[in-house]
Amino acid sequence: MEAAHAAFHGWRRVPAKQRAQVLKRWNDLIVVHQKDFAPLISREQGKPIAEGRGEVACAASYVEWFAEEATRANGDVILAPGVGRRMFALKEPVGVVAAITPWNFPAAMIAR
Repeated sequence: MEAAHAAFHGWRRVPAKQRAQVLKRWNDLIVVHQKDFAPLISREQGKPIAEGRGEVACAASYVEWFAEEATRANGDVILAPGVGRRMFALKEPVGVVAAITPWNFPAAMIAR
């Protein structure tokens, strides 16, 4: 958590297009190393290797989707309850997240 927090201050200033490129590279690496990850998931979770490969593919699809979403996080204009007013929601990085994932889908839920 401390390392992620320290890296966050620089990461939040990286333009969305560059963040998307980093995530796309991560996706590429997951796909390239799918055959290496599947046996690890099998040993750790007891899943058949074929299911491990499927989970890695699922994880890669989440990373790919979020990479594409990075460039679409523009914000929203919201109708305000008062006449002649508007509210807006600006989407920007605000901090580090810690998550506890289910034991049976370790790769897919981390990516999601």
